[in-house]
Amino acid sequence: MTGGIVDFLPAKSPRRADQAVLPLPQHCLETDEAARLIFRPDGRWGKAWIRFFRIPEHHAGRWLINLRVAALFHDLGKANADFVAMTRGTHGLTQYFRHEHLSALVLQLPVVNAWLAANAALDLGVLTGAVLSHHLKAGPSEPDKWCEPRRAGGLKVFLNHPDCARILARVAEVANLEPPPLLPGGTLDRTLPDTEWNTALGAGLRLAEEVRRGTGTGFGGKVATDPLRQSLLLATKAGLVVADSVASGLFRVDESISAWVEAVVHAPPLSPRDVDREILEPRAAELSAHSGRPFEWHRFQDLAAEQPSRALLLASCGSGKTLAAYRWAKSQLASRPLGRVIFLYPTRGTATEGFRDYVGHAPEDRAMLLHGSAAYELAGMQENPSDATAGKNYVDESAARLFALGLWNRRYFSATVDQFLAFMEHRYESLCLLPALADAAVIIDEVHSFDSGHVP
Repeated sequence: MTGGIVDFLPAKSPRRADQAVLPLPQHCLETDEAARLIFRPDGRWGKAWIRFFRIPEHHAGRWLINLRVAALFHDLGKANADFVAMTRGTHGLTQYFRHEHLSALVLQLPVVNAWLAANAALDLGVLTGAVLSHHLKAGPSEPDKWCEPRRAGGLKVFLNHPDCARILARVAEVANLEPPPLLPGGTLDRTLPDTEWNTALGAGLRLAEEVRRGTGTGFGGKVATDPLRQSLLLATKAGLVVADSVASGLFRVDESISAWVEAVVHAPPLSPRDVDREILEPRAAELSAHSGRPFEWHRFQDLAAEQPSRALLLASCGSGKTLAAYRWAKSQLASRPLGRVIFLYPTRGTATEGFRDYVGHAPEDRAMLLHGSAAYELAGMQENPSDATAGKNYVDESAARLFALGLWNRRYFSATVDQFLAFMEHRYESLCLLPALADAAVIIDEVHSFDSGHVP
C-alpha cells in the first residue's frame, strides 16, 4: 500500500516463507473453478449432491449457477483496509466487522440487485445466505450479528479496485449478464444515517426475514412453505463451504485444482467386487481360521442383500449383523454408482473395533478410522497389529495437510456418528465431509441408542 493506494488485494497471508500472497481475484476464481469441477452435473458427486438435498434434476443447472456466483462473491468483502492490514502483519487490529458480512452486504446494493436480477435463475436470498455464512460466523446476536461494528471510525473499502472489477467480470461471464456496475469505494460508517450501506443492510435484513419464512430456517424447525428454495439454500451454503475449502487447501499445498478433483472426486465408483475382495472375503477367511470350520452365510445375511436402499435390521449382539450390513452395502453398489461405504458407530470403542475387524482389511490408502482419538488408536494398531492391519500405515502426511479434504480419497470409513452427521449442527469439518457422505452407502450401528437430535 502506497499513499493509501492498494496495489493488489490479498485473499490470504502466505503460510510459508517461500509462498507468495494469494491475490483475491485468484482465490475467488479458483473457488468458482472448484465448485464447477466438483459438482459438475454429469459427475457422480454433482448428482449425489442434488439427490441428497432433494433438488429435482431439472433444477440442477439453477443450483449450480447460484453456487458459482456465490463462490465468486464470497470473499469480495476482503477488499477493505482492515483485512489488507491484517494480511500485511498488523497485529492486535480489531476489524470493523467480518469480511463475509461485507461480501453479503455488497449483494444488497441496488445496482448489484438490478444487475443480478437480469438472470432469473439467480436467487438473491440464496446467494446472500451462502456468502454470509460460509465461515459459520453469522447469527442474530453479537459478535456475529450481520454488519454490527466492533469499533468506531468506519471502514475504508476498496470495492472500486480493478481486482474487484475482475471478479465481477467473471460473474458476468458465468451468469450471462451485462458488464458489471462499478462498486463504491470510500468509507463505510454504520453510524452515519441514510447512507447507501445502511439502506442496503435494511434491504438485506428484510430479505433474510423473507427467506426464513419461506425456508423454515431459524424458526425452530417449522415446515418450509417453499421447499425448493430451502433445498437450494442449504445445498448452496454447504457447497460454498466445500468449494472454498478446496480452493484454499490446494493453494496451501501447491496442488492443481483440476488435477486433484479429477483424481479424487471423479475416481471410479466402488464396485460390489471391491467390497467382496477388500472386506467380506478377508473377514470370512479370518472367521473361518478362528473357528476351524468353513465359513457359511446365515439366511438373514443373504436376505439383507435383498433389502431396498433404506432398511432396518434387528439382530442380537454377536449374530453377524455387521457382515449382513456389508452385504446390504454391496447390493447398493450394484444398484447405483457410489464411491464409499461409511459405517457409523455410537462410541469410539465400537468404531475402533469395527475398523480392526472389517475396514482394516482394505488397502491402507482406502480405509480410515475416524473419531476423536483415532490417531492414537491407529498408532497403537501399528505397534500391536491385528491380522487385518499388519504392515499398514494409515497416516498419509500429504493428505493430512488438507485436513478433512485429505479423507476424500478413502473408500471405507469406520467412524463415530458425530464425525459425519454433525453437519446438521454446522460443524465445519463435517460439512467438508458431506460430499463423501452423499456419495456413500451409509450404515448406522445401534441406531436405537440415538435420539431424534442425532439421526434425522
